[in-house]
Amino acid sequence: MQKVLLENRLVLAIEPFPGKTAGLDFCVNYGPVFEKKSEAGIGHFLEHVFLSGSKKLGRKKPFDLIEGKGGELNAFTSVEETHYYNRIQNADFALPIRVFGECFNDFFFGEKHVETEKKIILNEIREVKDHPVKRLFEEFTEIALEPPFNRSILGTEKTVGGITPKKLGKCLRKNYLSKNCVFGISTSLPEPQITAEIESAFSFRPGRKKTAKQKPMKPKAVERESRTKAEQAHCCLGFPVMAAGHEDYFAMELIECYLGGGISSRLLQEIREKRGLSYQVSAYLDVEKTHGAFAVYFSTKPEKIKEAKGLVLKEF
Repeated sequence: MQKVLLENRLVLAIEPFPGKTAGLDFCVNYGPVFEKKSEAGIGHFLEHVFLSGSKKLGRKKPFDLIEGKGGELNAFTSVEETHYYNRIQNADFALPIRVFGECFNDFFFGEKHVETEKKIILNEIREVKDHPVKRLFEEFTEIALEPPFNRSILGTEKTVGGITPKKLGKCLRKNYLSKNCVFGISTSLPEPQITAEIESAFSFRPGRKKTAKQKPMKPKAVERESRTKAEQAHCCLGFPVMAAGHEDYFAMELIECYLGGGISSRLLQEIREKRGLSYQVSAYLDVEKTHGAFAVYFSTKPEKIKEAKGLVLKEF
């Protein structure tokens, strides 16, 4: 991988790919870990409106432009970062760069659009509450990790309800800084051509890079039980682990695969194949730059939860 510091202070990471398409990822070093409690969820809200926040481009225009060329455009927010990604033909690779740059340089959040997006996100929050597995992982993160790494990405109905266009603009100006962004691209196109296009599309926005403070988190014996009307009991057992880049990271990936990486894995054999206690058993490793978590998830009949849980703990 080639790393280039551009004149506009963006970091460009290029991974050569011998194909006819280009994969692009515009990463902003901002997520819930950096948010104020009173504005929980604003980073995720910004992700929803960023690609339709330009004075020049309307709400649908970025998607019309890129999907009209057969490309893919989407975004997601993690605890520490926000990503806007795209895949498109090499011949059209400049198009998403210009779209991202337009939204970065000349953002605009209209009142009507923000209120519509607020309704969408509030529905997303309610959907998590109604979905036993999504709700389970939210609660697992809350009790297994320490603040600020255990914060909800979506925020709460109260904090999201208080987000305004003015607050979104302030958040973008404060955090979508040149030194706080990385532009990754995988393509067969030459580096000078990529560099010239990105330097032309993005203006410089001064400010210091944000860094989440990494702190060791020790596993703790905490158990939480929530009652629902679901027929199955859903269970998640886990603990905090090292961050990405740690020397033990790849060993943890092997453990994830060994315990829950397919039908031949230990837990699927013991819980599903031998005893028929569960249809779905999986191991889950989620790491970012300064934190990580490992968990095992399964669902079973309520009267079988103790037996299945014992089999997981035996492997731990």
